[in-house]
Amino acid sequence: MKNAALDYLLKQERLMRLEPQRAIAPKVKLWVTSTRIHTSATGYSPIIVFSGVPAFDSPIYYAPDAWHEIDLGKFQVKPTANFAMISGHLIITHGTRNRISNLTAEFSITPGTYGNYQMQSIEPHTQGGQRDQASITVSRLKKGKFQFQWRASVPDGKGGMEPDIPYEEGGSSYLLNLRLEMWGEP
Repeated sequence: MKNAALDYLLKQERLMRLEPQRAIAPKVKLWVTSTRIHTSATGYSPIIVFSGVPAFDSPIYYAPDAWHEIDLGKFQVKPTANFAMISGHLIITHGTRNRISNLTAEFSITPGTYGNYQMQSIEPHTQGGQRDQASITVSRLKKGKFQFQWRASVPDGKGGMEPDIPYEEGGSSYLLNLRLEMWGEP
């Protein structure tokens, strides 16, 4: 049933963009109830992803272009949690190459489910710097866990994108600093 709901939502999303007059009311259950919302007791939201170019000497490093499991249990999130709200910064320090730098992040309960990023930052100016704030609610957590991946890319000159290699001369630097803001349970 969950796959039918996702298929339905994707179909409706296409209709809303292409033919909004054809979008119809849902025929499958689209929402779940969260009766308990948990926020920080200290006023400080814990960092759950701090990743980017290893030169930042980050405490937790997640390689780009690969799915990584994020276990929220170590932040006292119960296995019964059904959503987590995440926010933070996407940071690009543009190198000397004259290409647009692109940073994206994707979140899912199953690697590759969406195939589409949910956070993005771009920096078109050579030797510029971009600092963007972003947030996402990851729903349908599995035992307090979800999957995450990020990508650093630049135009390939053929209408597509290719990975940016920050270590090459003139490459850009990338950083994601994401925090757990709140979570809920049924």
